[in-house]
Amino acid sequence: MIRKNFRYYLIFRSKELQSRMSYKYDFFMFVFSDFITQISGLIFIEVIFLSIPNINGYGYGEVLFIYGLFSFIYGVFALLFWPLYDFSSILLSGEFDSVLLRPISPLLQSISKGLGDIGGIIVGIMVLWRSISVLDFTFESYHILILLGFVICGVIILLLTYILIASLSFYLPNTMGRFIEVVNHGMNFSKYPITIYPKIMRILLLYLIPIGVISFIPTTYIFKLPKDFNILLIGFSFISYTIIVSAIWKKGVRSYKGVGNYE
Repeated sequence: MIRKNFRYYLIFRSKELQSRMSYKYDFFMFVFSDFITQISGLIFIEVIFLSIPNINGYGYGEVLFIYGLFSFIYGVFALLFWPLYDFSSILLSGEFDSVLLRPISPLLQSISKGLGDIGGIIVGIMVLWRSISVLDFTFESYHILILLGFVICGVIILLLTYILIASLSFYLPNTMGRFIEVVNHGMNFSKYPITIYPKIMRILLLYLIPIGVISFIPTTYIFKLPKDFNILLIGFSFISYTIIVSAIWKKGVRSYKGVGNYE
């Protein structure tokens, strides 16, 4: 069953990418506009470090690495999965009825359609290269393995977070835009050292909705920075988050009674 779903996912995703890239100018503008958006955040970092040497112990190079790694991971996520921004419209339009009629996982069909902000891949690689140059850091083979593991974990966390938001659409279909806005603000917080935020926000970003783990934690391990967090608790939170999100999604699908239920 897993192999069958994975095969269908590859087919759906490749067709989606082919469809987008068939309009080369539109695709280029799509990637370029996201590239510009990502660069604006980088300019913010440059301006900050013109006047201060570090942010709570994190220097220019480390902050660049956190920002670049987050941008890269989000770009990879957006390339592989649709962030489900318009899932409520799928419900309200009745399209989800046809999704349920197909003998394929409803979630698989939902995350295979559409394309997110993939310009982050380009920006992420550029910023990571710049940060490594600034830090004059040499990557060993085990650093690459650590980084690869955290990239996979980061993509999973992003996927779970957007599935959670999509799941809430089964109960509150007209408020998804507000939830997406809140999550996107949280994503912006995750582009900088988590230690600069108040304790309650650190707990939220590391243990409850662990989007703060995406680039901050790997940076502390790779550069051997102070670790003001409990990695075992983060691991437990990650497993719990996966179980809870999966349960909420499945319950939402079971509770779905058709588009007429939202009128």
